[in-house]
Amino acid sequence: MDDNSKREARDRLIMEALIARRLSTEKEMSTTSAELERLRRQELVLTEEVRLLDEILGAVPAMPVARSRMEPEQVHTILSPPPAPEFQEVAPPLAVPAEPVDDKKRRKGLRRGELADMLRKRFTDKEFSLDEVVELLLEVEPGDRRKAYHAAWRTVGILEEAKAVTVVSETPSGKGVRKTYKLIPA
Repeated sequence: MDDNSKREARDRLIMEALIARRLSTEKEMSTTSAELERLRRQELVLTEEVRLLDEILGAVPAMPVARSRMEPEQVHTILSPPPAPEFQEVAPPLAVPAEPVDDKKRRKGLRRGELADMLRKRFTDKEFSLDEVVELLLEVEPGDRRKAYHAAWRTVGILEEAKAVTVVSETPSGKGVRKTYKLIPA
């Protein structure tokens, strides 16, 4: 191999390496450029959100984001105290009604005691599961199965704490343990 062909081969390798480097640099530049554009859009969205939050909270209008150094007097945050009012009004005393008003919302439907009595009537001689209690609840009060399950679970738990029911068996199921209960004779 003569010097001329060696030189040509070396030049070709150098040229290929430079072209490959240029292509990878262009690819990295386009990726970085796209990321920078995405960050600019995100900055605009977040700046608008901060402005809206400041407006809602009654804070001082948002300052431009581009400032690199700010004096402590220039920094306004959400935690800054609002400006003091020029005068303060004294609120009139609250009027108290002469007699108490019963505004409590009462739950419609079965109470726990009624449900416990129904359980005693239906399951005195046999074992039962939580699903059977849910079905009993839905027979008496048709409605949301999720709420019925929660009511049944809570009632059986209270009866278990009060030693009115006992756990007869526990079998593993999908997410936990499926329990079978039996009423303890009173």
